[in-house]
Amino acid sequence: MAKTQCRKCGQVYEINKPGVFLCSACGETLPPVAIAVNEEQAPIAPAASPENKSRKGLYILLAVAVVVLLVAIAIGIGFYWGRNQDKTAERSSVSPLLTAQSTGKSISGNKESVSAKSEKTDSKIITLPGNVELQLNLIKAGSFTMGEDGNTRDMKLTKDFYMGVTEVTQGQYRAIMKDNPARFKGDDLPVECVTWHKAMEFCERLNEYAPDGWKFTLPTETQWEFACRAGSKTAYSWGDSLNGDKANCSGNSPYNTSIKGKYIGKTTPVKSYAPNAWGLYDMHGNVWEWCLDNYTHVLSNVKAEFTRNYRDSAGSPRVIRGGSWSNCAVRCRSAYRSGWNPDVRRNYLGFRVALVQAD
Repeated sequence: MAKTQCRKCGQVYEINKPGVFLCSACGETLPPVAIAVNEEQAPIAPAASPENKSRKGLYILLAVAVVVLLVAIAIGIGFYWGRNQDKTAERSSVSPLLTAQSTGKSISGNKESVSAKSEKTDSKIITLPGNVELQLNLIKAGSFTMGEDGNTRDMKLTKDFYMGVTEVTQGQYRAIMKDNPARFKGDDLPVECVTWHKAMEFCERLNEYAPDGWKFTLPTETQWEFACRAGSKTAYSWGDSLNGDKANCSGNSPYNTSIKGKYIGKTTPVKSYAPNAWGLYDMHGNVWEWCLDNYTHVLSNVKAEFTRNYRDSAGSPRVIRGGSWSNCAVRCRSAYRSGWNPDVRRNYLGFRVALVQAD
């Protein structure tokens, strides 16, 4: 029995027969030795074959590849987690004011029950009995030229206010007043056949749901026209002509166009036509809308902002605005003014509410 040692790794082997052998540890060729032994009795050295050497190299490559893959996965997870942490921190740093401005305010049952509701920016949602909702949009204070055709006046509103997105519907009216005086029945139709006094009573009862520091009322004539125009200077909020295509009026008598349109002959559901630029529906046509003011022919006598006793029994005519389903298009213009006795009830006469800062 003879011994030999690998020159590369130092592994020692016992050789019991002549030949060329490889180190099983590193694959190096072992130094030759001279032996004369009984081959049947001596153990054979565990020398590595070329095939074993190739297989071992493959295993090493696979092990390296697995390690590289695990490292790449770990780096990817760390990067993804870091980005999510940054976004979370960014979201948590948004100011409460910004969040409040982009979230509608829902008031349910009374002033103490308040819940956030995602809605249009600068809107308020009032939840009435029976889960009936009333939405109002914020109208920022500003200046504009009121009237038209030489009978004009520069007006300035100094306080922001909210305007009902739609005319008060029969569903909303019944939720507060417990009755429905309308001739054309339907919860999503505007309530009509309402006197000025009944409209004011509705506002008074609605104040149970008003946010602190605010109160419901009819809009002043100035507030109404400012909100109707929505920044426009044309006859209507969309332009200078109407034939019943963009508002519910008598299309048989169009304005500023020779093309006649529809005459429906009754009220239509609120939001049947596109809103103006400030998100208000049916400011033109459908039903006339009561305003807070006494009617006057002279615009210089019009007061832009004021409040009024809900039980004011003065018999002077009150302002109505917007025209109705029964009127020719010319009476549905932004600047068109008219007035009615406060006790009048007509199936083309309704209202919408405003929410103003309390005095």
